Amino acid sequence: MVSSQGHHLARLVDDLLITSQLQAHKLNLQADWCNLQVTIDRALDAAASKRRAHQLEIFVEPLSCVLDSARVGQIVRNLVENAYKYSPDRSRVAVTAKVEGHGIGIQVSDEGPGLPEDRREDLFEAFSRIDETAAGRDGAGLGLYVVSQLVSAMEGRIDLKSSRRGATFSIHLPCDTRLEGAPALGLVAGEASV
Repeated sequence: MVSSQGHHLARLVDDLLITSQLQAHKLNLQADWCNLQVTIDRALDAAASKRRAHQLEIFVEPLSCVLDSARVGQIVRNLVENAYKYSPDRSRVAVTAKVEGHGIGIQVSDEGPGLPEDRREDLFEAFSRIDETAAGRDGAGLGLYVVSQLVSAMEGRIDLKSSRRGATFSIHLPCDTRLEGAPALGLVAGEASV
């Protein structure tokens, strides 16, 4: 429990630091060639403490990309943690990353209750939380703000599709890419609920 709370506090501090840098226009992106599979795997490992009995599906094209790997990982981690947080146990969470136009596309989908139509714009504001889904949930309301600001800083875009059967966040990040082999497809079974 102490370890979990320590990781949660470290992420909160990281999100607050990024928020401060973004608001002061002092965020320094470190774009370099990185392996997309490694970047996604690290993000999923960082989000693993939020996973309950979810079925995790992963598809990542074998790519190297010129991106800030740490910040892309932060984007994916925040989206996956939200998917875990607001989706019922034993439901599906899917992460896809592949070439899209001149860059990459990353999608995170869940089977949660979706997002109220009239509150979707608020999702990307700092410290914003949706009352209908926030009851009893941890977090400071910074995750999606950080995601939207990092995507903007990388000159990308973020799209949201939502219904009562789930939500899909789609990120497009322009960058140089090169193929590195055969695609990786994974299915990670959910843990037994306690």
